[in-house]
Order: sequence, then C-alpha cells, then structure tokens
Amino acid sequence: MLINFLQSLYDHNSSLPSEAGDYEQLIDDIEYFSISPQVYFQLKQQDRLELTPPFFQNRLKNTFNQVLIQNLFIKNQTEKILSIFDELGIPAIPLKGV
Repeated sequence: MLINFLQSLYDHNSSLPSEAGDYEQLIDDIEYFSISPQVYFQLKQQDRLELTPPFFQNRLKNTFNQVLIQNLFIKNQTEKILSIFDELGIPAIPLKGV
C-alpha cells in the first residue's frame, strides 16, 4: 500500500486512497520509515494535502514541524561551532548539511 501511495505522490494523474482505514495503515508505515516530512512536503506542494483525512494531515504536519525545529537548531549550532573554529584558525569543512 505504501509503495502505491508514494507512486501516486509523483504521478499527478493517480488518485490518493479514499478510505480512512487506508490512511491509518499508511501513517504507521510512513512513520516507521521516517518519511513524514517528505510526504507532508509533497502533498502540500501539490495542493493535495486537503484530500487526506484530518488526522493524517495533523500527524504529518506535527512531525514536519518537529523536524524543522530540530534542523534549525542543528544549523544554528553548526554555525556557532564553525565560527569558533574560524576565530581559532582551525580549518574545518562541513561534509554534510542539516
């Protein structure tokens, strides 16, 4: 079911599931694979989020916001660390973003 749902996210002609029970199973799978923020972003970008049940929207949005706040914190802390390295003359190259 998850694979079909993900395919429908990238095929605008495909319809999303219509049964609330499908979304209960989907949210469990989405959270298991930790892809809630990506799914939320895709649905929002395509203006299809409102086609899903409210409980599904809320769970995706809550996880999206948690990850956003965490990423902003990590970015801020990384910038502070790199600034201190700069002041001390320690060369550093961040290899991975947030």
